[in-house]
Amino acid sequence: MANWASTEYVIEGPKDKVQLIFNTINDFMTGKKPFKEHSCEGWEGNVILELNDKHKPIDFSKSYLRGFFQDYNMDEGNIRIYAEEAWGATDFRRCLKKLFPDVTIYFKVEENGCEVYATNDSAGKYFSERYLIDYSVDGADDIEYFDELKDALKYAAKIMNVASATLEDVEEKKKKNEENDN
Repeated sequence: MANWASTEYVIEGPKDKVQLIFNTINDFMTGKKPFKEHSCEGWEGNVILELNDKHKPIDFSKSYLRGFFQDYNMDEGNIRIYAEEAWGATDFRRCLKKLFPDVTIYFKVEENGCEVYATNDSAGKYFSERYLIDYSVDGADDIEYFDELKDALKYAAKIMNVASATLEDVEEKKKKNEENDN
């Protein structure tokens, strides 16, 4: 059974291309267009196959498309997509890029079980968070995101009940508490 990763995409580019992608997603998700044979509702591959049929034929037979749309919207001329994908980010963005070389596709993927946290948004245009604290200590658990390391360490110090913390302090505390499932 796959570990499901939460992936978020932002697609920007020429208005006509972005609108075509959005309309295709919307048609499948609202039932205006039946999903492809041997597939299922929400599958990213439906969109890739449909756009490939209408746009330009590209061989996607070796593409890894194991993701499902959870939500999507048009935001200031860009598409924002929330998907659940098996193990990590799939080839969805690569397939779209092959079909539409002039669009830009930013993504952020998180899969806590295998500790996958990645983005291609190095400038932080859409996904500014660079640090994540995922903790479970004495029955309290939470996940918090931070743009700056200093803010993440300040938060870690608060959790650890100390005045300040370094990355080494956090790693040491983590090793000591792993046996207690903290």
